[in-house]
Amino acid sequence: MPREKATRTAESPKPTIAVVQHVAVGRRGLLSVLNETGLYTVLGFASGAELLERCKKGLAPDVAFVELDLPEMDGYMVLAWLRDHARGVRAIAMAYRPDEPSIRKAIRLDAASVVCTTMREDDLLKAPRDVLQTGNHQNVLLKRLLVAPQNTGLATRPDRFAELSEQELRYVKEQCASGCPNLAAIAGRMKITLNTAKTYRRRAMAKLKVKGVAALVQLALVQGLLRVGKG
Repeated sequence: MPREKATRTAESPKPTIAVVQHVAVGRRGLLSVLNETGLYTVLGFASGAELLERCKKGLAPDVAFVELDLPEMDGYMVLAWLRDHARGVRAIAMAYRPDEPSIRKAIRLDAASVVCTTMREDDLLKAPRDVLQTGNHQNVLLKRLLVAPQNTGLATRPDRFAELSEQELRYVKEQCASGCPNLAAIAGRMKITLNTAKTYRRRAMAKLKVKGVAALVQLALVQGLLRVGKG
């Protein structure tokens, strides 16, 4: 199946966003909304295998919407491959009715967010913008399923962040802050070397028992260290 894409010009390079969804009508709808902004180069794929082939050729997108319920290679397999082989791609998992187990599984695979395929147009546009700016995207769905008192699957005791040193805690807060999407920016704000920032990151993740920045940010959300903004 041919890929749907918009034109990128050398004079105006744009972030590339991929949509991996096996239902053509739904895929084209998402691509149309993203393309109309004029902010992105958009690519459509009917399967995870098509996206992976593009990544292997050195043409990985900046952000990828990945449907979890894909035939053959499901979305979780795609997320795992991106985590292990294309860490520069920020993945946003999509599902028609995402439940708590599917959300947690996607987050463990380093998804930057989880959204509904039936999301409103403004939510669709906000997701990649947030991910490109800060590395993650929060929404009402995540807040409801991950912050509700009865949802304790992540074993998020209130004292978990108390295990961190003052500098490790500051690293976590800087990582969650808008405008600090990468470690070099965080090191600059903390006035430390990049290697020192890497050490704080490694120690914080080890103490909190999380793997990946996306999981760290989600834990900060659950714990109340990171607030969900309006909209």
